[in-house]
Amino acid sequence: MLITVLAGYRIARVVATDTITANYRERVARWAYIIYPNGEFGPPNHRIGQYYYGLISCEHCFGFWACCTLWFGLRWGHIVGMDIWRALGIAGTQSFLVSFRGRD
Repeated sequence: MLITVLAGYRIARVVATDTITANYRERVARWAYIIYPNGEFGPPNHRIGQYYYGLISCEHCFGFWACCTLWFGLRWGHIVGMDIWRALGIAGTQSFLVSFRGRD
């Protein structure tokens, strides 16, 4: 179960906060909301887009659903091989430990 939690943590970081997915989050934001020239969000364009953007931009929200998906995939089938789970778990551990660096 610990590997699943750490893998979910890493997946949530990649989707919600890492720069590699920033362009994707920006495109979803433009689809979901009217964006003013100063960068502020206006009223929503699409209700589904609004909820989807809320999901992919919140590390805690996305992490919960990622962990649920990984856990049920591990328990009830071979959706993803165990090696990928371990790799994501190791990456999650590394990301978690690095997040504490510099907090003395």
